[in-house]
Amino acid sequence: MQIRELSKLTGVSSTTIRFYEKVGVLPKARKGTNGYREYPEDRVMQIQMIVRAKVLGFTLNEIKELSALLFSKKLSPKEMAKRLKEKNEEIDVKIESLRMMKSEVNQALAGLCEFKDRLS
Repeated sequence: MQIRELSKLTGVSSTTIRFYEKVGVLPKARKGTNGYREYPEDRVMQIQMIVRAKVLGFTLNEIKELSALLFSKKLSPKEMAKRLKEKNEEIDVKIESLRMMKSEVNQALAGLCEFKDRLS
């Protein structure tokens, strides 16, 4: 299939698909005799996995590694669970950081801003 069809099937733009190839998240497509990129059917599933992993907060480098392991059938359920637990812990740290930021913003809104004397 060509990139236009792959884009329609996955909801991911052609530009993004090319970017994923460029950075190695997706394998490069082979060129057909007509010069167009030709994508195998399993590329749809690979892109769906990338989209899902992004929603879960994985970075492109993490996705690149996970995708390579998953599609070479070298990713065990135990290893996937380990990576998901690590991501869960990262999310907890981010949530705590956001809570602290929100608290500081609320203090500033309550008139406790340390720079309030500089306001006009």
